[in-house]
Parts: sequence; structure tokens; C-alpha cells
Amino acid sequence: MVKRMSNAMKGRILVVDDEEDIRNLAKITLEGEGYKVSTAADGDEAVAKALAEVPDLVLLDIVLPGKSGFDVCKIIKQDPKTKFVPVILFSALGRDTDKRMGKEAGADGYIVKPFAIDILLAEIEKHIVQLRKSKFSASLGLSHDQTAGRKMLMEFDPAAPYEQAVSDFVTEFAESGDDVVLVTRPSGNIAGMANGKSIQFVQITAQLMLSPILEEHARKNIAIVYDNITDIIISDGIKVAYAFTKSALERLSDKKITALFLINPSAHPENEASTIRSIFASQISYGKGGMAKLKMG
Repeated sequence: MVKRMSNAMKGRILVVDDEEDIRNLAKITLEGEGYKVSTAADGDEAVAKALAEVPDLVLLDIVLPGKSGFDVCKIIKQDPKTKFVPVILFSALGRDTDKRMGKEAGADGYIVKPFAIDILLAEIEKHIVQLRKSKFSASLGLSHDQTAGRKMLMEFDPAAPYEQAVSDFVTEFAESGDDVVLVTRPSGNIAGMANGKSIQFVQITAQLMLSPILEEHARKNIAIVYDNITDIIISDGIKVAYAFTKSALERLSDKKITALFLINPSAHPENEASTIRSIFASQISYGKGGMAKLKMG
């Protein structure tokens, strides 16, 4: 019924530089450190990839074809999807005026080329660690303290990379010291998820008993992901799914417990999704446009 896993992947980094040798060196180095890396060769490509991928950090050259690094940084920091993503500028330009322009653009760091690899890695790690503790909440425009204790329904589009939002939730609460429990199917999209800490997996059924789980984690804060209510609707019907969800919310009312319930509203009639929706004070969605806050009671 329960298994524990771990994941060495530290985060996702977008490297932007017009010099192929630098892109390749950065990609090889960072992947060797456990990061997932994508690259862009000009400002327009950088903006497109940053908005589509919402990486954990952008390593951005200033002098680029098309949009400059300053322009790219401004766009990233002004877009609600990416404004919380750390941007580190790196350039052969070490002038004070360039550093000032970087700060005005919203950059979180500035490294002058040529740079030592250990300095670059330390700067990246500093910002990645900080982001991991708040990314899910920041994507909703909330602090971690404002998210903790909520019971949220997340409606997701299966064609969108909603698993990343779930990963951000798991990572944020694991980094904050919570015990994390994923209630899912063995073949579910998030079943293989882990984030460097011990994550408990429990198979979801309409007969799931919460008492043993809550007793096991009684001394700590808990973050629970239910993946997903749609499976119970399809297999057991809306009445069973409604009763299961309502009972779970009642059992999880303690402020020490944060819960994220997933539902795919496109997989069944709208009135069934609406029925589940009616019992949640906090509702969010993840579609092709990323995360959206629908209701936050």
C-alpha cells in the first residue's frame, strides 16, 4: 500500500546566451549537478521558453540578438506566470551602470564573465533553494503561510503540464518540513513523483481510511495530494465521490494539514464537477495558461 521514493533532480534552468559554446558548457555542467536544462540563443526565444516552461531559474546573458537581456528580464518579471522566477544576469559587462540596469529590470543576481564554475553553482543553488520553499504559493500570489492549512481543489487540463504544479506543491511543503502524502493510483501521472525527501504514496480508493495516515503523522504538519477525484467519479459515481471528498475535508479540517485535491472537469459532465466544486472554499486551476486562482476562501 505504501512505498517511498526520492528524486535527485534539483530544478529546471533556462540558459540564454548567443554563444553556442557557453550554452553547451552551461548545459553539461548544470546537468552534471542534477538540474534539467533548456537553452535559448536570442531574446525572443528566451521569452517564449520562459513563459512556456516556467523554469526554476533563468541564467541570462545581457547582450543578445533581438531583445536584450534587460528586456527579457523585464518581461519575465512582469508576467504573472513567471514574475517569481529568479533571473541571474551574466555578462562580460561589469560596469556599475549595467548592474544598476539589471536591478531595475528585476534581476535577482549578476555575475561577470569569465566566472568560476563554483561561484556560478553557488549563486544558482542559493536562489533555487529559496524558490523551492515558496514556488507553488508564489504562483498563486500568496506566501507560504497564506497557503498552509488550506484545502484546495485544483481543476486541471490534462493537456497542460499540471504535474509541475503538483511537484511545486510537494517540494514547497517538503522543504518546509511537512510530511507529504500522495494519494494516487500506481499508474497515475504523479505516482513517480518525489523531491529529494521521503514521500509517502497511498493508493486512492473510495474506501480509503484516513485515520491510520493521520495517526502516523500526528506530530507533524502534513501536506496531502489527492490524485484525483475524477477517478472516483468515473469508477464509483458522483454520489460516492461527493461523500468521499466531503468526509475527507471534514477529517482534514486541522490547520496543521494542507491538502490539494485534483479533478479533471473535462472527463465527466459539468454538473458533476460543479457538485465537487461546491464543497471547496479554495479553488484553483491549471491550464495552458498556467496556474490561476479561481476562489480563495
